[in-house]
Amino acid sequence: MEQPVSRKRFEVGFNAFLLLFAFIIVISSFFNLVDTDRNMLYAIVGIMIGGGSVIRLYKLKKNT
Repeated sequence: MEQPVSRKRFEVGFNAFLLLFAFIIVISSFFNLVDTDRNMLYAIVGIMIGGGSVIRLYKLKKNT
């Protein structure tokens, strides 16, 4: 019985880490001091990663 509990804890922790990482990417792309052409690309990638992580966390919460 320990396997499903530890797996769920891992999935929640991993997706929370991805959400934090995506948040940092989006914030750093908006407050980048060096103006490059890739800022918008990094913001879009961060939003996509964060959105996927939020959806996965919602599905994990919904199944409990």
